[in-house]
Amino acid sequence: MVHGRNILSSTLILLYLATVLTTAVADPVPEEHRAASIERFIHTLIHEKEYYRAYAELTRLGALYPGYLESQRIGVAGLYLQYRAGRFRDITAAGGRAVEGPLGLIFVADAQLQIGRYRELFATMQLPGWSGYLERDDFRVKREFACAVMLGEFKRAGDAAARLKEPLRERGFLLLRDSVDAAHRRKVPFVAAALGIVPGLGYVYAGQGWTGLLAFLAVTVNTLVSYLAFTSGNGEIGAVTAVVGTFLYSGSIMGGYLSSRRFNERLDAGMGERIHNELDLDGDIEWIMRRYGIDDRRE
Repeated sequence: MVHGRNILSSTLILLYLATVLTTAVADPVPEEHRAASIERFIHTLIHEKEYYRAYAELTRLGALYPGYLESQRIGVAGLYLQYRAGRFRDITAAGGRAVEGPLGLIFVADAQLQIGRYRELFATMQLPGWSGYLERDDFRVKREFACAVMLGEFKRAGDAAARLKEPLRERGFLLLRDSVDAAHRRKVPFVAAALGIVPGLGYVYAGQGWTGLLAFLAVTVNTLVSYLAFTSGNGEIGAVTAVVGTFLYSGSIMGGYLSSRRFNERLDAGMGERIHNELDLDGDIEWIMRRYGIDDRRE
């Protein structure tokens, strides 16, 4: 009887273990952790514009399932998601090494354009990696044009604009005309500092007339108070107002200098935004993602 019970217990244990093992073999990975599920989740995050979360999931997909997607598709998608997440400095620091050839360089060039690193952009445009195959040769020409415009090299910009295809060629020449006009409106910060010898005049030069007027009044009133304090025998008050006046005066000079720099930065930012919009640089990025990345609208 005892022997029969042992046999029955052993049989039940074996059946239980067989069931567990069968289930484990049949479904070793939960649905949400499968490669296809992670990829679908990445698409969902992209559609919801949660780009950095999508980048984190893409990194997880590549780590858990190496070879599930081609390395180029992983690399392009990673650059796209970083770009859309605003991680421009991460892209420029890596230099587009995740993807060789012009595809990676396009992301690097656009990131440099976004953060105003125009000299670095010029160096990027000279790299030999651009000689690689790219179906859309106008992508490089657009960025050559953008680089030349932002550096004020208008002859080179004109040459690049002539190589654009219509209707972009006409837009390019209009942008070139406006960039030349903007260049004539740029301020020279050291001129603003020199003009600041007259309190507030540096601000006026930088296009901030009201700020210049206030600076002039502040320095003038403070100077008058200091003069009256010293001439009336209130040397202590005069000393304090003199120190305050020194800060106001030097601040007026430095303020004019910095205001001129900010004026130029606003000009550059406005022109950079126009180039992005009118030459549809973001459209290029979207096309690359659809063609070479993991977008579910892939052509």
